[in-house]
Amino acid sequence: MTTHFHLLLESPLGELSEAMRVVENTYSRRFNRLRKRDGPLVRARFFSKPVRSRGYRFAVVSYIDLNPVRARLVSRPEDYEFSSARSHMFPVGHPWLERGWISSILRERQARGQVLSEAYREVFGCSDSSAAQASAELVEQRMRSAAELDPLDDLIGAKPAAIRAWLASKARLADGHRINLPVCTPQVLQRALNSDAKERGAWYVEDQSEVFRGHVLARIALLRELCGATWPEIARAAGVPVGRARRLGEAHSRLVGTSAAYAVRVSGIAQQAMQSIMDRGRVLRRG
Repeated sequence: MTTHFHLLLESPLGELSEAMRVVENTYSRRFNRLRKRDGPLVRARFFSKPVRSRGYRFAVVSYIDLNPVRARLVSRPEDYEFSSARSHMFPVGHPWLERGWISSILRERQARGQVLSEAYREVFGCSDSSAAQASAELVEQRMRSAAELDPLDDLIGAKPAAIRAWLASKARLADGHRINLPVCTPQVLQRALNSDAKERGAWYVEDQSEVFRGHVLARIALLRELCGATWPEIARAAGVPVGRARRLGEAHSRLVGTSAAYAVRVSGIAQQAMQSIMDRGRVLRRG
């Protein structure tokens, strides 16, 4: 990119800081020498986040590939001179690029007669603008998150029954449990809520003699469970005090355990919220 760069890399020896120091210092010296300037070139220490799940790794590759497209530098990832997408889409690429992991995924598709570049675009979402946007939103949401637990591989492509079981297990943990890394974004969740409301209409549930709008409870709960939002963030999004947001979350937890109809519908909304990356998840499992 024009002001920064993204890397997906593995640090087998755990010396990422030293490696980045050598790379950035070497590049800065060469840049300054060629342009006859001096002084620091890199503003601050690099920022890094672990990539622990297979599903998230695919989202990160897509995010990196599409950065120059989203910045309107090129129209396709492979057109950008400094992108690894070009190397993965064609037989010959940068000698410094590790291609083993991605090549192993694409090899089966090539054996079925699919062109390498087409296989790469399909697997990593470059040919689907909605999936690409969802991946970009997910990666950016995760980069802002302080959470570490990653349920992504378990949830992408899961059936509503499996999602319901996961929500029930979360409900049993008590309100103060640590939130997970996001598996979808608030924008994606809102689209799923809107779609459910349009298809199935208004929805009301009763808990402890109080009647709630089902979509309000679902939004509160799924902002926390799927989007990794904190209670203050949820309260701001819902336009209610933090205490009220917590009480709505507690009502959701009780209903997940006591109302099968509520749990089934919330699970369906959760599955729909992840629909934008579910198709890619199925591709990954086949790979």
